[in-house]
Amino acid sequence: MMFAMFLLFFKHGKADKKYLVMFLFFRTNILRFLSTKSKKQEKTDDKWTADRKKVWWKAKKNLSSTFLISESQNLRISESQNLRISKSQNLGRTESQNLRILEVQNLRISESQNLGRSESQNLRTLENLRISESQNLRISESQNLRISESQNLRISESQNLRISESQNLRISESQNLRISESQNLRISESQNLRISESQNLRISESQNLRISESQNLRISESQSLRISESQNLRISESQNLRISESKNLRIYESKNLRI
Repeated sequence: MMFAMFLLFFKHGKADKKYLVMFLFFRTNILRFLSTKSKKQEKTDDKWTADRKKVWWKAKKNLSSTFLISESQNLRISESQNLRISKSQNLGRTESQNLRILEVQNLRISESQNLGRSESQNLRTLENLRISESQNLRISESQNLRISESQNLRISESQNLRISESQNLRISESQNLRISESQNLRISESQNLRISESQNLRISESQNLRISESQNLRISESQSLRISESQNLRISESQNLRISESKNLRIYESKNLRI
């Protein structure tokens, strides 16, 4: 319509005022109509976007609250399940198997359930593992010390009964205390067991050799004395008998001859 009026305005190359007024009137009305329509559309768009934003924020809040609730529930469920599994399974198993089972189960549970678990809780589990290892080491050390003390007491008692009480007490108390206190403090725990076993064997062998030599000398002297005495008695008795018999025979023969 505007294009047709524009053409009529320049009809035959002459400007007509009537068509110019009509052209301007329609132009302004059309522009006003278009501007009002665009404003109404913007208002409707704003309302729609605002409503959508409200719905989106509500949905986001609901999702965040449900996500937080699910995280807390998953943490509680995982902790309760881990406690039940560890209590039920770790009764009759050794330490090595328990560590392997705990590692495998913790990896599976952490992959499936522990998506929202923080690093602080993982650090606590690692610290608990380290504490359990240190406690197990302390328990094993105390048990090994008790076992070694009981065995050493039994061995020392059996050997001390054979040897004199005075020498054994002095040697065992002085040497064992000095060797155990000085060497065990300087050497590590793993080497202490080997060194203590080897040294105890060497010390016991050297002491036993010395004690056996001294006892053998005493026994040999006492036995030689007894043997010499018994042999002398036997020899003297046999010789006396022979001498007496020979003398009697000679005397008897001489008497017979005289008669």
